[in-house]
Amino acid sequence: MHIIDLPTPCALIDANKLQNNCDKARTRCQALDVQLRPHVKTHKCVDIALMQHGGSMGPITVSTLAEAAHFADHGFNDILYAVPFPITRMNDALALNRRISSLRLLVDHEDTVRALSDAAVANDQRFTVHLKIDTGYHRAGVSPDAPASLALAQRISSSPGLHFGGIVSHTGHAYDAQTETDRADIAEADRAQMVHFANVLRAQGVPVPCVSVGSTPAFAVTRNLQGADEVRIGNYPFYDAFQAEIGACTYDDIAFSVLVSVIGHYPDRNLMIIDIGSIGMSKDLGRQDMTPILGYGRLATVESNTPLSDIQLVGLSQEHGRIVGINKPIEFTQYPIGSKFRVMPNHSCLTAAAFDKYWLFRGKTVEKALNPCKFWS
Repeated sequence: MHIIDLPTPCALIDANKLQNNCDKARTRCQALDVQLRPHVKTHKCVDIALMQHGGSMGPITVSTLAEAAHFADHGFNDILYAVPFPITRMNDALALNRRISSLRLLVDHEDTVRALSDAAVANDQRFTVHLKIDTGYHRAGVSPDAPASLALAQRISSSPGLHFGGIVSHTGHAYDAQTETDRADIAEADRAQMVHFANVLRAQGVPVPCVSVGSTPAFAVTRNLQGADEVRIGNYPFYDAFQAEIGACTYDDIAFSVLVSVIGHYPDRNLMIIDIGSIGMSKDLGRQDMTPILGYGRLATVESNTPLSDIQLVGLSQEHGRIVGINKPIEFTQYPIGSKFRVMPNHSCLTAAAFDKYWLFRGKTVEKALNPCKFWS
């Protein structure tokens, strides 16, 4: 089947670009002498996780316990659940911990540490627990400079039923950097803070088996990872328009897109309607400060990743997308009713999460459907 024959809207993955993105990241990790622990939340798909590790079942990162269980079902045995652990899911964690050799949980509060310790002891288990460190993103985690952070690490290390797995950061603030130099500086500051805090812990008698860092835009420009043990990156197999606009990739690297159809013409309003809305694309506007014409994703033909320069996706309702001409009226004859093109989303992670299958294609030929894991339980 040719991809243009697929019903719309549907999610597409370019197999060649996907393979190249996975290979490049794995090779770069080898050059930087760090373990790759890819975050599979972007694609939630076993086939792609295997590709990220060159065909093997290496360590992975997940964002839900449903993802963790799904990948455990398919043989993955070293899984980091990289969200501060919700104690309401204790029974799920206990069940999964019995199934795989290394379930790793994340904490940043002493109440969670206490709950995990109590549950592990009561169930004759041992949890591997990592401490979340905030090196500048200010979403979750403890400050590496606060005495309380040292005390919390010591608490984990000494608690019955727990094994201290190390420290974890996320350079999410690299997405807000204005230049490549700024992103490289953020990556280096993160590395330096994490290595320094690890050395402080070790000096106080707390072993730190793993220093884990990373985000896709930071990894793209990081200068070195000396002192770090592993890198966690997620968006890179797919990439998206956001990553292209900030320079973490090029548009030609983007492997994920959405095939859509034109379903409405309104020349008096310089408007076309396509058959996808916010529940398929999300309402992530990306870096409007850098690229005002980004809209809700960049439009491209079926054949090329080069963004179309004459039309823009400016609005999304639940099932409709609104497209207008850029600086001139739409040439409606170029986009007849029923014609198809692709949208490269601003945020491929959110967009991919809206679909229950991805169509993997090579050239323009569909090879197979991939089925991701969905939701939380």
